[in-house]
Amino acid sequence: MFVRNSYRSVMLGCMVTIGTWNLENLFRPGEGSGPDSSTEYEKKLESLAETITNLGPDVLAVQEVGDPAALEDLAGKLQRTWRTVLADPDGRGIRVGFLSRSAVTKVEEIVDFPEGFSPVQINDKGETIEQMGRLVLKVRVRKDGAMFDIVSVHLKSKLLSYPGGRFSPRDEGERTRYSVYALHRGAAEAITKPGWIDEDPPRRSGSQSIVLCGNTSARHRTVREPDRRGCIKRELSWRTFKSGPSPVSFETS
Repeated sequence: MFVRNSYRSVMLGCMVTIGTWNLENLFRPGEGSGPDSSTEYEKKLESLAETITNLGPDVLAVQEVGDPAALEDLAGKLQRTWRTVLADPDGRGIRVGFLSRSAVTKVEEIVDFPEGFSPVQINDKGETIEQMGRLVLKVRVRKDGAMFDIVSVHLKSKLLSYPGGRFSPRDEGERTRYSVYALHRGAAEAITKPGWIDEDPPRRSGSQSIVLCGNTSARHRTVREPDRRGCIKRELSWRTFKSGPSPVSFETS
């Protein structure tokens, strides 16, 4: 789904239009989870380009970009000149990034959990992580003299998984443990996003505002577990932050 919003800098009287779109495994044919044929690939690029052109964002945050060359192919289908910026990939080979018509003046990858936060256990072996499963990418763009910080994020899937690539637990004990591991991991990722705002707040850093984009499930995040028929039979949920157009001040829900 393409989401678009416009933000106005009252002080400088300019407006920037920002969109966000999960491009769903944007790979070239034969790569990763890409289409089987060049015809399918070209059809997807044409469809994406048509929507982007019609909605006309200045900056588009993107998720699930597999092949950097594929994003360049998409940029080549668009009118005018577009810059591409990408984070490093996750274990699946996908990443977040940006397409921007406005000048990009600063790029930063966010990966570590906040300082002082304990490592998070992720399995029965006691293995822990201290970083996001998928890197967050933050850019600063400039338009008509105003600067905006924009963040692209794609939190880990809410679908529970178990050792060996299973999606069904062996017993109730395993289901409960891995539900808790997923909840703790998701909560750690959710608090990582606002943490860097304290380190580099707008105004002081020269930016007019900070805009959070992407697959966040930030207001209400749910861990879902399918049964063997693929039906959702259990859900465990938690609430994090509401994220609005300018998530500098957070409101708990």
